[in-house]
Order: sequence, then C-alpha cells, then structure tokens
Amino acid sequence: MPTSDNTHQIAQEIAPESRIVYVDNDPIVLTHARALLTSTSEGATHHIDADARDTGTILREAARVLDFSQPLSRKSR
Repeated sequence: MPTSDNTHQIAQEIAPESRIVYVDNDPIVLTHARALLTSTSEGATHHIDADARDTGTILREAARVLDFSQPLSRKSR
C-alpha cells in the first residue's frame, strides 16, 4: 500500500526526471497506487498489474516507461 516517502518520491526529489515502475497484482493496492502515487512533471511513475514471477509482462509493460537501450541508473558526476 502506498505510504509517505515512496521510492518514486525520494528518487524524483533527487532527480525529478526519474522514471519509476511499480509492480503488484493486488487490485486494491493498484487502485490506491494509481490514485496516490503521482509523478513529477519531468519524470514518470507507472504501475503494472502483474505477478512478480511474470517477467515477460513486467518487461513488456516497463518498456512503455523505461528505455532499456539506456542505462537504468546513472550517477551524476
């Protein structure tokens, strides 16, 4: 369930352009997440309805938000 100081909030506080993907298969959690877990205007927060073992669905849906041809994490220098 969404709480304060979620992953996307912390990441986007540091780097507003961050793109975060959450995965869950509980309809109640997903409803709350979609209503409460909003993104910065520069970044993206996406929620995938899938079982954590369904990697095909997760990767396919995450590719809508994440560019897998680029590093998924960058450290500023």
